[in-house]
Amino acid sequence: NAIRALSLIADTTCGGCLPALTGALGAGHPHVRVTAATALAERFAWVRGDSAAGRAALDSLAAGLRDPDAATRGACARALLARRGEAALPLVEPLLADSSVYARVAVLQALALLPAAAAAPLLLPRLAPGTPGFERSTAAEVLATLKAAAAVPGLRAALADTSLLVVAVAAGALAELGDS
Repeated sequence: NAIRALSLIADTTCGGCLPALTGALGAGHPHVRVTAATALAERFAWVRGDSAAGRAALDSLAAGLRDPDAATRGACARALLARRGEAALPLVEPLLADSSVYARVAVLQALALLPAAAAAPLLLPRLAPGTPGFERSTAAEVLATLKAAAAVPGLRAALADTSLLVVAVAAGALAELGDS
């Protein structure tokens, strides 16, 4: 029921949404926390919130970066990047070394919300062969989304990857960047 209630909140624009979602970040069930953090990445939640509610939400999202649930950590990172942009990087960047590949990939995906100049330096090292394949392919996808021309050499190198999936994603990214 709590997840359904949060979903219904997401369908409205209301003054009470921001405090309600912020409160849900402290819920006992991880599905409720991740749903609240996911909703806080969307503009609707912030439209009618006052500055005190906004500060409380940002503080709760920052605290959520240490949540025991990897999906919640990733969703909090995305919400912070969506709301604060590059200013959130000092808080979010440490999650690129998270113990969970799922949290790391969520952060990589969220970097698509930033300008290419800010995101590419964090994404390019993830193309390296020693990085898990999920991260390598996600980094290539996000670099293509950002139209990061600086990524072309790294994406070309990824064409020699041992993972066919990474090779396919890198080839697609190069095609999107107009590199044949």
